[in-house]
Amino acid sequence: MSHSQNLTLTLTARTSGVYFCHATVPGFDRVVSRPAEVLTNARPRISSPSAQTGALGGDIHLDCAAVSVPEPHDMHWRYHGKEIDEGERWTTLGQYFFFFCRVTRSSCKCSLENPHYRIVDSHIQNGRRSTLIIRESVSTDFGTYTCYVENSLGATELEVKLTERRKHYHFTRV
Repeated sequence: MSHSQNLTLTLTARTSGVYFCHATVPGFDRVVSRPAEVLTNARPRISSPSAQTGALGGDIHLDCAAVSVPEPHDMHWRYHGKEIDEGERWTTLGQYFFFFCRVTRSSCKCSLENPHYRIVDSHIQNGRRSTLIIRESVSTDFGTYTCYVENSLGATELEVKLTERRKHYHFTRV
């Protein structure tokens, strides 16, 4: 914190972050500037919550947002130590096809994509966001997921604990 009109910092991982300028003048309302983000060249920093919730039977969106300079080049999700993929890659005549098979005791059903997971990646300012969509969740989907993010300076992981959001019922006496 500084009480002068200029703020001088030694740029380190500890001083990187979001800064605001607050100006007060007697007789007037306080004015707050828009945020100024100071970044250093470093491994990614994940800013998503480590505890997220979803409803059993519904679609669940797990969020992982990472900021870094340079931007991340690899971002993926794991569950029970295994990387989650939207489909398996099969090669035929030099072309790649996404093919997913679900095997049960009595049948084998195959489709061109994983019907249970979808991963949506998007660019955010100075980083990337990855959203893992779990379609029609079942009880075994609740647990600890790992979001992995890497850039040329290192990697970061965040364990995201997914818990079931219970339905609340209210009864009134008539």
